[in-house]
Amino acid sequence: MRRMHLAVVTPTHDPKYLPEIWQCLERQTLEHRWDWVIAPTRGALELTSAARNHEGSFWRSPRVHVVPYPGLPGNIGAAKLWAFSRAIDLVGRRDDKNLVLVELDHDDLLAPTALEKIRDAFAADPELGFAYSDCVDWSPTGELVTYHHPERRQAWAEEGWRFGQYRTHLFQEQIPVYPLSWEPSAKAMAEILYAPNHVRAWRASTYLEVGGHDPARKVCDDLDLVQRTYLKAKCARIPEPLYLYRVDGRNTWLGRVDEIQAASKALMSERLHALVEREMQLRGLPLLDLGGGIDPAPPPWIPIDLRQEGVDQTTPVEVDDWKPGDVVYADLARHPWPFKDSSIGAFRAFDLLEHLPDRLGTMREIYRCLASGGWLLSRTPSAAGPGAYQDPTHASLWVRESFGYYTERRLGRYLPTRHPLGRDAGKVENPRFMEGWAEEDRSAEVPYVRADLVSLKGDDGSLPGRRRI
Repeated sequence: MRRMHLAVVTPTHDPKYLPEIWQCLERQTLEHRWDWVIAPTRGALELTSAARNHEGSFWRSPRVHVVPYPGLPGNIGAAKLWAFSRAIDLVGRRDDKNLVLVELDHDDLLAPTALEKIRDAFAADPELGFAYSDCVDWSPTGELVTYHHPERRQAWAEEGWRFGQYRTHLFQEQIPVYPLSWEPSAKAMAEILYAPNHVRAWRASTYLEVGGHDPARKVCDDLDLVQRTYLKAKCARIPEPLYLYRVDGRNTWLGRVDEIQAASKALMSERLHALVEREMQLRGLPLLDLGGGIDPAPPPWIPIDLRQEGVDQTTPVEVDDWKPGDVVYADLARHPWPFKDSSIGAFRAFDLLEHLPDRLGTMREIYRCLASGGWLLSRTPSAAGPGAYQDPTHASLWVRESFGYYTERRLGRYLPTRHPLGRDAGKVENPRFMEGWAEEDRSAEVPYVRADLVSLKGDDGSLPGRRRI
């Protein structure tokens, strides 16, 4: 096992909880090879300086390093970048591969086994760049907060969350529940509601490679960094509650919910497709660009040219041997498509669906070919504008609500279940998708529908999100 060293990194604007953190660090089952880097802001520096003069204070420990943040308060991205960078300089000893940076907020705590479990995860896998764990919310007053409140927990459960139970010295009278974090996936990494919560730990070399925290971000700094990390490095969940998140009514996010939601939505809009590409590459599943023979997406997307009619589709196309520059020919207006069941990671359908006459048949083929958890990423001219009608090759009309028949039970129940060839052909399985993104964009002269849907085929609850169908 590699000899890893851990740096626990804590930026702070209020050091009053730091003695509690020190107590939890002293209780760690990993007794050696860790340090604590504290980065106080200007307002907190005077308080920490006074505390450090106390006889026997933990501030005098050789494990504790104080690196005052020189910037203005309120810019959390810049403060974290400073703290993490200084931790690498002080603790890394030029061995970035074997240094792990553990993020610990100034009012939260670690479970006693946290540092040992994190060390073990990185030591066992030299390719691991980022690890995170399950997390327990708690209130110092014993108040029912977040998902501990029965009504709020029901809302979490409707979003797909599952729960475990955790015993800790903090809770003597009850055994609190905690949400099980999601495994790494595009769906989990795309939205702040599902993205990896604490504890978050980066190998120092990975942190440097992805560029660290964005100093311009005042909210969603962690979501931004986690997404950039997933796009470049191996990520893993440690399936244990290693972090205790204090909810006391003064948490920063409570006063910035609208700002956080807006920033999270913007990041998802920008990066969802890249996250899908990354997930399917990790899963070893192909990405097919439907209609891409005309205006192909760059690799790893495989262009499917639909301009060829009469193509032999009796034998499924093998895309495993595809090389950049190759084009796969298929008549997508004919069913079945020449792809095996559950063999495709994602379909990219930009300016494509409107060229196919059988809307339901097209969606059934997409669903049949997609693997469990596979994606349809689509852009289609909306019937609300001229783009849907002006092209004489357009054969079907679409609006945002068209996709609701595959994501909403109230609409999907109207879809026929009998095979179009007749009663003897038996029943067919209608598509079941979950929305990743669905909107009608009318900001340009030609309105478009963006529908990014993830398949619920073989759904085992491992993907986050609300099931509406």
